[in-house]
Amino acid sequence: MNRARRNLVTTASLGAISLTFATMAAPALAEEIRPGVYRTPDARFENLPDFDYEPHYLEIDGYRVAYLDEGPADGEVILLLHGEPTWSYLYRKMIPVLVEAGHRCIVPDLIGFGRSDKPASMDTHTYKFHVDAMTRLVEALDLKQATFFGQDWGSLIGLRVVAENEERFARVVLSNAGLPVGGAAGPEDFPENSAFIRWKRRNQAMIDAGDIPTGRMLATNTGDPSIAAAYDAPFPEPAYKAGALIMPQRVPVFADDPANEANRKAWEVFERWEKPFLTAYGDSDPITRGGEVPFQRRVPGAQGQPHVKVEGAGHFIQETHGEELAGIINEFIAANPLPSDAELALVAINVADLERSEKYYGEVLGFKRVWTYPSDGNDVIEIGLAPPGGGATLVLAHLNDDPLPEGKGSYGRIIVNTANAKALAKKAEAAGSALRWVTIPGDNPPTIVFFRDPDGYEIELYQAASQ
Repeated sequence: MNRARRNLVTTASLGAISLTFATMAAPALAEEIRPGVYRTPDARFENLPDFDYEPHYLEIDGYRVAYLDEGPADGEVILLLHGEPTWSYLYRKMIPVLVEAGHRCIVPDLIGFGRSDKPASMDTHTYKFHVDAMTRLVEALDLKQATFFGQDWGSLIGLRVVAENEERFARVVLSNAGLPVGGAAGPEDFPENSAFIRWKRRNQAMIDAGDIPTGRMLATNTGDPSIAAAYDAPFPEPAYKAGALIMPQRVPVFADDPANEANRKAWEVFERWEKPFLTAYGDSDPITRGGEVPFQRRVPGAQGQPHVKVEGAGHFIQETHGEELAGIINEFIAANPLPSDAELALVAINVADLERSEKYYGEVLGFKRVWTYPSDGNDVIEIGLAPPGGGATLVLAHLNDDPLPEGKGSYGRIIVNTANAKALAKKAEAAGSALRWVTIPGDNPPTIVFFRDPDGYEIELYQAASQ
C-alpha cells in the first residue's frame, strides 16, 4: 500500500476511534437505547414541512429500522432508497406523484439515518452491513415485482440488493448513481480535479473534527436554506452521525476494497439483466457526471429505453426536481408493464359421456386420470386428466347431456393460477368484463374471482391463500 493511501486509512481509523470515545459520555440530548446505539427522539421529527407521513418500523439485527409505506396496498411497489447524509424526507415531493399513479411506495431510512437507530461506531457502517439490512427489509415486507429507484448511496446499496434478489425486482431506475469496483492503488491515481476525491478529502476533515454539517450541506447544494432543519433533525448531537461521517470513505474506489468482489458479481447480474432499466441523471452533478454511461452500455434492459438528462438538476435531484423525477418514473412503469404471472391451471369442458370422453383423450392424446370429483368415485361429475408431458389439467365435466349448452359459456371454464388475482381482475374489468368474487369461509381463504371473456367462456382466477 502506498503512503498516501496508508495515511488516508490511518486518519479515518483515528477519526473512528475519537468519535467512539466521544460518545462514551452521552450528550444531554442523546437517547442511548443501549451502549453505542442511539435513537433520535420523536420530537425531533414533529412539524417538518410537507412530511406528515406515518413511520413504520421493523426490527432488523437488533436495530429499529424505520420506513414509509404509502399508497394502495395492492399497488405496484416502488422501493426508494436515499443516500448519505439524507433520509426518507428526501422523497416527500415524489411520494404524492407516485401514489397518485396508483403505486405503493416503500421508503426506508438506512440504519444510522432518519428515524432508524444509529450505531455510534463507524466500524459498524460497512457497505455489506447496509446491504444486508436492506435485504432483510425487502424480505420482511415480502416485496415482489418491485421497481427499484436509488440515488447516491441508495444506488450502491440498492443495486446490490436487486442483484442478489433479482427475482423480487421487475425494473430499475437510477439517478446520480453508481456501482463502483475499485481499481486504483491510491488517491494519486485520480486526476487532481476529481470531484469525488475532493469530496473524500473534505469528508476526511469532517471525520477528524468529529462532525458533519448535514443540514447546511443540503441547503447549500440545493440553494434552499429552508430544508436545513429537516436534514439536521435526525442528528441531535455528533454522536448520532457515525454513518453520515464514514459512508463517503466506504465507496469502493481502491483495488483492495472488501466490497469489490460483491460488486463484480452484481455487475455480472446486470450484464444479463433484460428487465427494464432506466437512467435519469441530473445534468449538473459533478460527482456522478458520466456515471450513467456504463449502465446504458452494459445492461441489456437499458437498450432502447428513453434515458433522461434532467436539466438543471444537481446531486440531490429529489429535492430540486422531485415531481419531475416522479413523473419520469411513472411514465417508465406505464411503458414497461409487468409480465403476467398467470399460469394456466385447468381447462374444463362439459361432455355428454364422461367414460367415452376419458377413453378418447386417453387413446388419442395419452391423457391419464389424476383425480375425480367426488373423490370417492361415486356419482362422478368431473374427471381430471393430465397430459403426458405435464401442464394444465383437462377437466371433463358432465353437468347435462349437451356438450355445448345454449350460451356456450354455461360450462366451459378456464382456470388460471396467479399470485395477483386483484390486479388481473382489474384488467378484466377495464376490458368490459363483469366480476364475480367468491368468498370461501375461513381465516385465510384463497382469492377467487370469475368473469367471462367476450365469447362468453368463463375464466376463474385463483390465488392461493398466503402462507
